[in-house]
Amino acid sequence: MAKYLIFARQLLYCCLLIAGLVVPARSLAQTPQIVGPDTVCVGQNSSYTLAPMGPIPYIWTLSGGGTWTANSNPTFNVTWTTPGTHTVINLHGPTFTFNNYSVCVLPTPDLSITSDFEVGCMSIAVDSPRKEGGGLTQDMLDDGACSKVCENSIVRYYATGATGAFAWTVTGANVLFDWGDSIEVQWGLPGTTGLIKLGAVTACGNFEKTICVEVTTKPTALFAVLPNTGPAKDFEACINTQVIFQDLSTGAPQSPLV
Repeated sequence: MAKYLIFARQLLYCCLLIAGLVVPARSLAQTPQIVGPDTVCVGQNSSYTLAPMGPIPYIWTLSGGGTWTANSNPTFNVTWTTPGTHTVINLHGPTFTFNNYSVCVLPTPDLSITSDFEVGCMSIAVDSPRKEGGGLTQDMLDDGACSKVCENSIVRYYATGATGAFAWTVTGANVLFDWGDSIEVQWGLPGTTGLIKLGAVTACGNFEKTICVEVTTKPTALFAVLPNTGPAKDFEACINTQVIFQDLSTGAPQSPLV
């Protein structure tokens, strides 16, 4: 009778195994895997381990992009130095079982605010970058001086140098649109000042940037077509005829003509 019970149990186990309702005991042991942060920033310190812990000895190394002080401990501590995709490598156990783990190292954000405003009363930076899809953007001054905009002007400001979630705070102007990575505002009367504050939440931490903005009197652009000395409107000229223009434009102390 006992022999038949043992056979019945073995038969039941085989049926359950085929159906996937039980797992052989030897397969329950998990293969050690490297665990740790897979997205980091330059300058960040990160720790990597095996889970579950594998048999000793341990040998750790990197494909590049960082420095470390010890490579034979259960925990591998890395200081990341170079942006890019790098690999943490582990060999463990008497047969030196191989594991690897890809890590994306992000550059340290350089948060800045740029603008699409390009007129005579704007302080233009020499190294202003061009914004994709259109006009020249201007680097906002961050040395204590206020950037200048013309009265009643509509200006779009861009968050550059970082990737993440952005929050804008504006004083002294009306916010017309907020697209997250940029905003459009309208400034008011000359002689007033305002602030544009940008906060960024990134994978590398939280960053802030603030610029001061001064609203100035806009210049008046006029010209005459000689021999008429009055402001020109519509005029006609013949082919191959010399036309002489006379500048009648006027500026203000805050926005001189250049």
